[in-house]
Amino acid sequence: MTARNVVILLISTLSPPEEAAKLMLHVWYSARLTPRMIQSLEGQIRGFIAEGVESCQALSEADQMQSMEWKFNSRVLTISLCTWQWEHILKILDSRPSLNDAERRRKQVMLAETQVDTRDRQYNLLRPSERVSVHKLRETGVLLPFGFGVNEYDHQEFGYHHPNPTMYDPDTGAWLQQPLYEAKASWNLAQILTSGARHGVPKEDINGHTYFHVLGTLTAFCKKLRSLNVHFCIYSASPDLLPELLEKTTTISSFDRIDASHLADIPNPAAQTKDGTSVLEITLLSLGRMLKTPVQNPHAVLITLFLNATEHALRALGGDYARVRQKHNMKRVAKFMDWNQDISYPFYLKFMDACHVFRDYDMLFEKYLDMIGLEQVEDKQGMKMKEPNSVVESWPYRMKKRAVEKGAQAEFEAVLASFALGGGRYVEWVRKILN
Repeated sequence: MTARNVVILLISTLSPPEEAAKLMLHVWYSARLTPRMIQSLEGQIRGFIAEGVESCQALSEADQMQSMEWKFNSRVLTISLCTWQWEHILKILDSRPSLNDAERRRKQVMLAETQVDTRDRQYNLLRPSERVSVHKLRETGVLLPFGFGVNEYDHQEFGYHHPNPTMYDPDTGAWLQQPLYEAKASWNLAQILTSGARHGVPKEDINGHTYFHVLGTLTAFCKKLRSLNVHFCIYSASPDLLPELLEKTTTISSFDRIDASHLADIPNPAAQTKDGTSVLEITLLSLGRMLKTPVQNPHAVLITLFLNATEHALRALGGDYARVRQKHNMKRVAKFMDWNQDISYPFYLKFMDACHVFRDYDMLFEKYLDMIGLEQVEDKQGMKMKEPNSVVESWPYRMKKRAVEKGAQAEFEAVLASFALGGGRYVEWVRKILN
């Protein structure tokens, strides 16, 4: 992941915005690249990484850290990595997996026979025409609109005939993406569809919509960089080491906003370190102390995402609650899916999956906060959960409309197609004012 972030940020600073955005998109999402894209990686990008490796020659230990800083007009990029990490990125860029071997390894994961049932259940939430688009990406490995660039695909000079080295292990050649990886994951589906519609993409071509949305977002990002004074710092370290690393490599010690992604979210809320500290506490302790105080900036927040919290709470409430609530949820789903029209097994599975959309997520998350002892965590780490959120929506994946409202059916289908089903909860944290 760090290697891909390094490569993508270097691309954003070295190439013209439109060209950079296209290369960034395919390095990020596509298993194969064009000869010109490979040439870009092997040229300037590799040159910067090789410079970092060369600077490590004087270091005696492989785990010693070496920082490299490059300035591109108003933009500064600092990369602080251990010797072996610099060497690993260079090895990735120098790897030359054969197309046939790379495709075989990729398809062993993305089209694995052992995952057929899981894939079918995922496809079951999509409309039939959408399934065709999603499955095509699994087959080709290249994120493009449906039917887009077919002639270029077959052309030796412009086709996508070279494996993307950042998606394969440079030592074993293994495919590194997860078997249920989806290009549209983590993007707002409504925004994706809007972006695609502006380019005339058919509604069912999910990957086409995703392509134009990501391409537009990356192009805007690259253009914005040219007008900003911005300093990117990249590390590959656990969060508890970040404060010390920042002190050594930058002059910045506190921040207005910190996004911890799902770092504080864990499969088991009872999981603790050897000294009894939870992962949430470690996140708040290590990243929270880098957040500006309310006196310095009353709007400074630490953002965390909880994807598993409501599932933990549901299991803790027991089977009786789940059965009673499921009956209520089924009645709500029946307003969008007519049980009498289709009693097939796939319809039944889709119907039951759709019940997730109507869970009482607010109650479940409150239960989760009680389970982890929120007040004690806040007091111990000097942090406080902010309500309401001011930066990001608390429940961005939840259905907003009621069945009687205009557009409710379309929103219901969009929520199902996103695979999120409503359970992700963003929490913003602020530092407590100490007396």
